[in-house]
Amino acid sequence: MGDPSRLWEALAQARLDLVRAGVDGQPPPRTALAVLDRWPDDLARLPDGAITVELTAQAWGNLQLILVDGGHDRGDLNHEAAWRRVRRSTELAFLALLDRAEWGALREDLREEVLPYLAGAVHEPRRGRLLRCRDAIRRLELLSRRVSGLPQAWRILRIMETVYPDIDQAGWRGRAGVEITERRLRAVVQAMAECLQADGLAGLPLIVGYDSRVHAGDLARLVAEALSAQGQPVHLCVRDVPTPALVAHLTGVLGIGGAAGIIACTASSLPVKETGSVRYTGHEYHGLRFLTSAGSLPTAAWSVRVSRRTAELLLNADPLPAIFSGEVTMISPGADYEDGLLAAMQYPLADEEGEKRPAREVLQAYWQSPDALIIFDAMYGSTRGVLQTLCAELRLPSEVHHTIHDPLFGELAAASPEPPQINELAARVREMRAERRPLIGIALDADGDRAGIVDEQGNFLSGGAVLTLLADFLLNEAYPGEPGLIIRTREVTRALDRLVERPEYADRVTKPPDHKILPAYLLAPDYRQLAGDPQQLHGRGLYVARDAADAARLPFPDEERLRERWTRGELTPSEYQRLVHEQLDRLLLTGDSRGALLALGHAPYPDGILTALLVLQLCAARKTPIGELWREVRERLGAPHVDRLRLHAPHEVKRELVNRFMRQFERKGEELAGCAVRFAGGVRDSFIEWALTDPAGAPAYCTITAVDDLPLVRAVAEASSPDTTHRLLMAVAHELEALIIHELRRAQHPWTVIDIIAELQLPPAALADLPGTFNCRIAEQSYARLQELARPGLEAPDLLRFVTDRLSEFQPEKAQALSACRLTDAHPAAQTPRPPRIKWEDVNEL
Repeated sequence: MGDPSRLWEALAQARLDLVRAGVDGQPPPRTALAVLDRWPDDLARLPDGAITVELTAQAWGNLQLILVDGGHDRGDLNHEAAWRRVRRSTELAFLALLDRAEWGALREDLREEVLPYLAGAVHEPRRGRLLRCRDAIRRLELLSRRVSGLPQAWRILRIMETVYPDIDQAGWRGRAGVEITERRLRAVVQAMAECLQADGLAGLPLIVGYDSRVHAGDLARLVAEALSAQGQPVHLCVRDVPTPALVAHLTGVLGIGGAAGIIACTASSLPVKETGSVRYTGHEYHGLRFLTSAGSLPTAAWSVRVSRRTAELLLNADPLPAIFSGEVTMISPGADYEDGLLAAMQYPLADEEGEKRPAREVLQAYWQSPDALIIFDAMYGSTRGVLQTLCAELRLPSEVHHTIHDPLFGELAAASPEPPQINELAARVREMRAERRPLIGIALDADGDRAGIVDEQGNFLSGGAVLTLLADFLLNEAYPGEPGLIIRTREVTRALDRLVERPEYADRVTKPPDHKILPAYLLAPDYRQLAGDPQQLHGRGLYVARDAADAARLPFPDEERLRERWTRGELTPSEYQRLVHEQLDRLLLTGDSRGALLALGHAPYPDGILTALLVLQLCAARKTPIGELWREVRERLGAPHVDRLRLHAPHEVKRELVNRFMRQFERKGEELAGCAVRFAGGVRDSFIEWALTDPAGAPAYCTITAVDDLPLVRAVAEASSPDTTHRLLMAVAHELEALIIHELRRAQHPWTVIDIIAELQLPPAALADLPGTFNCRIAEQSYARLQELARPGLEAPDLLRFVTDRLSEFQPEKAQALSACRLTDAHPAAQTPRPPRIKWEDVNEL
């Protein structure tokens, strides 16, 4: 049996049959399962050297498709045992593939470091299986850098091109040259085009735009080529533009339904440089974000369809076709977008005296005072030209910083309007606060859908604070006369809940159908209620979404059904537009904790510049700076203190942090950092959240989120006192540090130590002992493990030199910290003073 082609054809057919049955909710076909069961034995009969690089990649791609989509969803309990057997057989097939002689000296590393992730996927729900496959690929990538992996580097890189793409409602994101390559990009775009064709949208153009990061324009042109090869008409932007401008072009110029949708080539606030050293390594983050023919985010089901079809296309050994057959039209939607923003400022706005005037006049009357100043930070993003045009048209006294076209974002690691990227803007506001009043700082991200606000004292206002202020504004001076929805994500401050529950707003807010019904995300199949009463977690007067994508979809529950009726000819284009606008008119405001807001009467997609204009109108209507307004609202609502903590950690560690807390509170769950638990719940690998009671009897809340795209943990604590929020965040940080140390202690190779250290962040200078960062304790544990790994001929000093030399190539600060560390007889932890309170924002900020 020297020819493996028949064996590979049998595996491909078994994959096709198994995935089709799994997606349809059927039991696994016996014939296909028999092929999969025999595959390891058949593989073992092939002679050494028979499996080429291409065959290895095809086998990996077929097996991962079976593993991910074998038993598509967790809810089908009737066939779960049978599908678990399929996944167990898939694990054994992976073992046979990775134990082949073609892997040479890397076989032992594969057994120890890659196979455990694939084995761990067997009993997981679909999302967990997808994450475990990604972890296995990530570990392969790290192995390719080692001496034992170098001869196999090309084999590993080819496997990495077949990895199942994780495309969610917010799009597809990854590092250039790693997760995002030309081959993978073309496959994703082809899958999108095929799904649009299946939905009856093939004849309509797709709008393709891009943000200002390096190579984003090149990606957009590749997207246009790939769409054209499928016969899809394309409207390609001539330069980088904000994503909201693409939506405005669709909804305002072409009209809802005038295009098949939008593909925005953007990774939004993800970095272009290595976050530890702020150096450009050539692996910047990129992404594709698809928006529907109505300008809204797609459904989760549509994103899964695209992901699965992409994984199938990546199995093709031949290059994907690139034959031009569609028409590409160049567009420049910036001017239409600017006109739309200005036109939207004509609605009547009540000032302090109750007199109603156009919002534009109210804004100008306040901000055109001689001492006023608005400081914008374009962050080298795609809003830089729009900001200058709006300021000139409105005759606003303004400064606009970072306006040159710098695709590497200058000194910034990312165009993200939050600390620490916003620190320069905050410093400029503090510099001008003695001379100017009113004063405000506003930053926009790379593609213009998020805004960060700095108050007149130079303090950063989080997205939760801005959302609460604008909700108060829309319920008063800017109230449109009809009640509407207010939606927040689960991390946003409960101050917003307290606001909408006030009696005077009872007739102005459209509440959920039944106040006692839980938010939908709490009832999802993957959400686990671990302890206590879920009614304690959120207020009852507004809708709560799982994440930003969920919040953006909530106002449009029927949009997909309307689109299907329109494509079938049951609705005319004008009827489709009218019904979509009716859904949009149900909304007052929706937003998340990071500054993505969607407001009444505007396009169905977050808009950072619109957020900025609404904030300026709010200050003008009340003739008060934004910081004072926030202090007044907090006093009126009795709003609690909120602190945040962002810690970098390896992907496996950040998810294990969530999972460890979930196991702990499922078993016991009595308290967290001295606070009694009223409720605990979450989603494995993703997030956990608590409703608590502090020692004084006041409510408190805490959330831990393992960020999908970055090796990052985000923790938010909310309580009546800053001491309580500090204790909660420190409990999270100490647990994370314990997991990091555990990973260091079980490291079997110096490269593993390097991999762990590389994902950690250096603590800020003022927080040199911050738990969970690369502090002295982590450095000591790293050095201790290197001592334990030492052997005759490779002593500890040589291992330390090897590790520091590798780190110094891309993270010299960490290399210096490690090389300066020595083990001491007495561990310094007991003598370490308590660190100051974590302060990403001002003490009074949310």
